[in-house]
Amino acid sequence: CWLIAMAGLTSILTNPAAIAINQQYAGNAGDLLTEFNSSAVSTRTEELEVWLKPLPEGRVALALLNRGADRTAAASTITVELGDLGMSGPALVESVWDATREVLEGGQIVRDVPPSGVA
Repeated sequence: CWLIAMAGLTSILTNPAAIAINQQYAGNAGDLLTEFNSSAVSTRTEELEVWLKPLPEGRVALALLNRGADRTAAASTITVELGDLGMSGPALVESVWDATREVLEGGQIVRDVPPSGVA
């Protein structure tokens, strides 16, 4: 239903943390990482995308997208190697969707992203 889809879109478009990332400019609007580094996505790359946007103070924003249209399908696992981002050691990861924070000691960000979803 269009109204259900619009409700999900509205929550993305009005998310204050996502807007703040959008408004930050550190010399680059962002790049589709999966075109440049095929190891960034672990499954079904034709539907999965990893976007990277440099932010001030050496920070980066990542968007992990599942462009799959079948909402009844299972979530897909997206894996990003921190080394592929030029990062090493522990990294603080914060979700703009639910404001959770975690320190990654390992070298990977791994998220399950549902069809038509973002992480």
